[in-house]
Amino acid sequence: MRGFIAPIFCLVTLILILLILIAGSNKNVLVNWFFLKAETSALNVASKLSNSTYLQDLSTVSKTDYVGSNSSASSLGLANSYTIALLSYCAESNDSTICSKPKFGFHFDPLSDLQLDNTGMQGSLSSHFLSAISKYGSASQFLGGAYLLAFILTFLTPVFGLLASCFSPRWIIGGAIASFLATGFLLAASALSIAIFKTVKQAFDSDLSPAGIKTSLGDALYVLTWIATILSLISTILLCISYRKSSRKIRGGMIVPSATDKDGSKVGVVSNTAGPKPLTLLQRSLTWNKHKYAQLGKKKSPAIKVTGATGGHGDEDVLLERRGFGGGEDEEEEEELVRGSTRGIPLAGMGGSKPGRDTEVAYEPFRHV
Repeated sequence: MRGFIAPIFCLVTLILILLILIAGSNKNVLVNWFFLKAETSALNVASKLSNSTYLQDLSTVSKTDYVGSNSSASSLGLANSYTIALLSYCAESNDSTICSKPKFGFHFDPLSDLQLDNTGMQGSLSSHFLSAISKYGSASQFLGGAYLLAFILTFLTPVFGLLASCFSPRWIIGGAIASFLATGFLLAASALSIAIFKTVKQAFDSDLSPAGIKTSLGDALYVLTWIATILSLISTILLCISYRKSSRKIRGGMIVPSATDKDGSKVGVVSNTAGPKPLTLLQRSLTWNKHKYAQLGKKKSPAIKVTGATGGHGDEDVLLERRGFGGGEDEEEEEELVRGSTRGIPLAGMGGSKPGRDTEVAYEPFRHV
């Protein structure tokens, strides 16, 4: 049952992110789910020449309007309210709702979308307001991409889990990494959305509230994004735990070097499911480290040809036969005797005779073996 918790949380997270992405994309799709809402029904902006007392007096005397009328929502062709979502906005009137086309990097610009450039507010907005709108435009580029990447990574998380169950448990580390990255993007997007839309609301209230525009923050999208972040975080933790357990099973029966063991040769911690230590590559070789057997039996005594002996034998070859090969000291003496003869070192004459040198025989320098 534990193995199904992380995929279920990933599925719920996918649904929540999808709702955030499609909110306000159509007049019939979650129009009331928004980050910020602006009420424009009470908009009333004085004309550009309303501050001229001369024109006001002239208009009164001549009964001709030289000042111009104030701007309102109806005169500008605005809707009663505007709801701002992640990828689009919707304009709501008494009898209709019109939504803009969704696109990544979208941001709501009150100067153009509310046609404030055509009113007496043109050029009268504070630098704080313009700076807040500029920051909102930059943040919207990140928000759309962050939610999209979080959706893709969350989708890949159960795919890695499926690969782990079908092939190797090591694939689960891919799901853990994907879930971790998705959690990071969701956390950043959730925190940034609250911060940036709160800043925009304060800018609206300070500069546009005197003109009759009121703003309010939504609830649904903020709740969805934080729930998605928490579920993604839980999925990441569960996947990390699952990977740790699977890695222990893979290493079952192997000696794991401890932290205090530098070379890892003998000291280690053995898992509960300890088994035989796996063979190394050299140990698997059929001819490596195998016992070599020799056939036992009687051997004929070798005849050792000794040259250069003197003392009663002259220059004749002396055949020295050694009997009784069977190991021990006799065998070592025999090997030493053979090595001496093959190197050309003359052996001592038999019967206590003093060795001599044959001028016709080539000698090598004596070397210890």
